[in-house]
Amino acid sequence: MKIPKHIIKAISKMPILLAFFIASTAFGFQSGLKEHAKFALDKQQFVIKAGDTVMVRLSIDIESGWHAYDHLQNGRNAKSGTGIGPSPTTIKALKNTVFAVGRLQAPRSETSFDSTFEVQIGIWHGKVSINVPLITKKTLKKGIYVDSLEVESQVCTDEGICTYPKKRYAIVMNVTQEATDITAADTALAVVDSTAVSVTEQAKTSTPKKGETKVAEAKVSESQQEYNDAKNEGVFSFLWAAILAGFAALTTPCVYPMIPITVSFFTKRSEKPSAKSVVDSMVFATGIIATFTILGLLFALLSNAAGIRNFANDPLMNLFLATIFIVFAFNLFGAFEIMLPPSLLNKLNSASSKGNSFGSVLLMGITFSITSFTCTLGFVAAAFGEAASAVKGGEGDLFYPMLGMLGFSTAFALPFFLLALFPSRLNKLPKAGTWMNNVKVVLGFLELALALSYLSRTDATWELGLFSRELILAFWVGCSILSMLYILGLFRMKLDSPVQNLGAMRVVWALMFATVSFYLLQGIFGRPVGEFEAFIYSDSTVPAATASMGGSSKSEEEEWTEDYQAALKLAKEKNQPIFIDFTGVTCTNCRKMEKNVFPRPQISELMGKMIKVRLYTDRNRPEDKANERMMQEQYQSAELPLYVILTPDGKAIDQTGYTPDTEKFQNFLKKALQ
Repeated sequence: MKIPKHIIKAISKMPILLAFFIASTAFGFQSGLKEHAKFALDKQQFVIKAGDTVMVRLSIDIESGWHAYDHLQNGRNAKSGTGIGPSPTTIKALKNTVFAVGRLQAPRSETSFDSTFEVQIGIWHGKVSINVPLITKKTLKKGIYVDSLEVESQVCTDEGICTYPKKRYAIVMNVTQEATDITAADTALAVVDSTAVSVTEQAKTSTPKKGETKVAEAKVSESQQEYNDAKNEGVFSFLWAAILAGFAALTTPCVYPMIPITVSFFTKRSEKPSAKSVVDSMVFATGIIATFTILGLLFALLSNAAGIRNFANDPLMNLFLATIFIVFAFNLFGAFEIMLPPSLLNKLNSASSKGNSFGSVLLMGITFSITSFTCTLGFVAAAFGEAASAVKGGEGDLFYPMLGMLGFSTAFALPFFLLALFPSRLNKLPKAGTWMNNVKVVLGFLELALALSYLSRTDATWELGLFSRELILAFWVGCSILSMLYILGLFRMKLDSPVQNLGAMRVVWALMFATVSFYLLQGIFGRPVGEFEAFIYSDSTVPAATASMGGSSKSEEEEWTEDYQAALKLAKEKNQPIFIDFTGVTCTNCRKMEKNVFPRPQISELMGKMIKVRLYTDRNRPEDKANERMMQEQYQSAELPLYVILTPDGKAIDQTGYTPDTEKFQNFLKKALQ
């Protein structure tokens, strides 16, 4: 049988092509994950009528010395002698269930002959802008639909060194009106091949044709943009951004409960002669890192970007944490000694049978770092969001979320590593025994106060109405007064020695607790209590507490609505912008913003000019689940709190997350009134 000449020619080229592939692959490993081209999509969220065609712009910024092959390269490859050639730039819908990609509007490429492939090639250099029409199905019903736009390209040097970037962008279509002219042919949307079109001149910014719906894009939040920018700058820049985010997270009230429990746990543990403080501290820090990097990402993969936060906010989890705080408090009072069963300790660490297992320290690190997940900070939300999107076929991958959370959690764990070392160092000071026992008792009162805070979170989620704001504050005042009296030696615990004299330090600490007591006491009568407001959860849903809310009057609270559709209608009637507060009854950072930032005159004045809607995401109600889906699907964020400002007709202007800086938040609000 005679072998055709084109087959022989193709086979003869195989060694060259193999060498080309090996060189490209080897360089790919050497250059890490750098793709030598940056991709960006200008719009990802649309409000449409079913059947509309909307336009998105894909921007490609190709590094100097590199080029990408245009979207027509497959057609040229088919005409070559070998039938093969470089990979084209392709843009397609991942599922084709919501929209199809129409005729691309792309810049003219530079054409030349490639001697390696023996084919005509079309290449782009520098900055490239491609307008991509998305043709939505006429059969779509009202609702929110999500599909992904997949972009693949081959980016090479003239020497044949190549990378193969692949990007996925989640596209959210909010269908507010159904099509009325549906035909039988519309039931199966024809997919237009984006590579089988002619090259046009580079398109200008598109304007909708008559009959099309022009929509505003929902901008990503500042934290999401910072996450994306760090990724584009390379692996090391991204890792450094993750580390800085970890240190920044330490300033938020969500992590405050970890401080006393860390000190008290290791204070008690340092009494045991076999305790190795440095190793224990390292294991504890490892537990914190594992919680963020492994457990957090696992929840994101199995559920969604808010998975670990929902787990941390679960009322049963808060009930469990409150119980742990109470047990530790009475243990610090000397009421009993915590002893785990030897069989369990052997499983945790075969080297120990008396409560010194590294396994127990690791579990403590994991358990108590969960308390910091009551709010999801910007960087964490972005990482979990990318992980959840990647595993479900959307944009992103798993490498950057894992690397980011490792850097974030390592920086976050460092101060707790030092805190864990602190008690063992104090024990070595002269006469440490007496005053270290005093420290433990004071920490016990603090943990009782925190226990009530966690109980009130369970109460708020289940909406039982058992704990009012006044009750919580009264309990805290009692704990603070008891701490003051104990420091002054007016009563003793089981393991205490009599206080012979009052030193300067005792007097200073007693005065501090007295000040805290009076400060909290005035909160019972309706005045705000500053940073403490972040840990009072009941007043958001329990009517008994709303009458004396600190920081805002009842009339101000009545200006808020929880009905999103009603807010949209009212905004159109009054021609006022909309302010959306995505919040949660168990979100600590949300409480801080609502009680300490919103009431400030310059902020409340701006918010008074808007229609204010508060959408809860963590109560056991169907509407809360819908609000959470809306936050993640329509605004592409799992960050809590999340603030969104809309035009009077419901189009997104901007969004941001936790912003305690008054001036920064004020500038954000001003965008709605410009």
